[in-house]
Amino acid sequence: MIDYVGGQLDLHAGLLRTIGDPELRFGEDRLRMLRAVRFATTLGFRIDPPTRDAIRTHADHIAIVSGERIGAEMRRVLGSQAVVAGLRHLIDCRLESAVFPEISGLDLSRLENLLEHLDPHEFSTALACILINTEHPEPALRAIAGRWKLSNEEVRQTSAAIEHAAAITGCHQLPWSVVQPVLIDRDAPRIVGVARAMVKSEGVSELGIERAVQAMSLPREQLDPPALLTGDDLRGFGVPSGPQYRSMLQAIRDAQLDGKITTRGQAITWLGLKEIDRHIASSDE
Repeated sequence: MIDYVGGQLDLHAGLLRTIGDPELRFGEDRLRMLRAVRFATTLGFRIDPPTRDAIRTHADHIAIVSGERIGAEMRRVLGSQAVVAGLRHLIDCRLESAVFPEISGLDLSRLENLLEHLDPHEFSTALACILINTEHPEPALRAIAGRWKLSNEEVRQTSAAIEHAAAITGCHQLPWSVVQPVLIDRDAPRIVGVARAMVKSEGVSELGIERAVQAMSLPREQLDPPALLTGDDLRGFGVPSGPQYRSMLQAIRDAQLDGKITTRGQAITWLGLKEIDRHIASSDE
């Protein structure tokens, strides 16, 4: 092997630098500045001071790089187990103001403790953990989605964890009608994963997590029983169509989940509907 640039020595030293003049290299492709952060993060390397200084000098120029390319690099940074090291590199290289301004002022030590307990650790759950520590998580997510060109799936997964993780941490104290819709959500494993990281990092009770995990292991018909009434039923009872359908059906569903009613007849009585269908009388048989 012929090593013209001393690359083997840098590999053994865990040092990352450009080949030749960093000013020229970053002038050829501005994305290389962010790739330096990504490589340093995923490999656990240090960035060579002259390379770092060149990045600082040209950091504002990262804004000319397409959002798709920036997003691709940030997915790898946030998907790494060394997320906080990556954020520190981003700040040290002065790239955060253009790439990830939402992390400005964050307590990175606290964030690192949270992420150490995250499982599954993937882009959307790591991003949720970061944004939960910001003042306005949902607006921040919308801004990032536009800037990094996130997919609808990534936004949905991250938003679900942001919105529901706190409730899951204390779900043992909440009505089942509040908890159950979260646990049947397609992103429930991510929501619970973020919630688990929150309670472990804070050293608080894990009773809520235990309840959630136990419930998610139930058979589907037990975790998510069929509804007692539908919109077609309401129409059949002569209830005029309109937005009240949603509130009526939700009230029935909540009562069903909380064990207040268990049969179709009880649901009808709960709504105060009169029996206008000849089959209603025998609905509980």
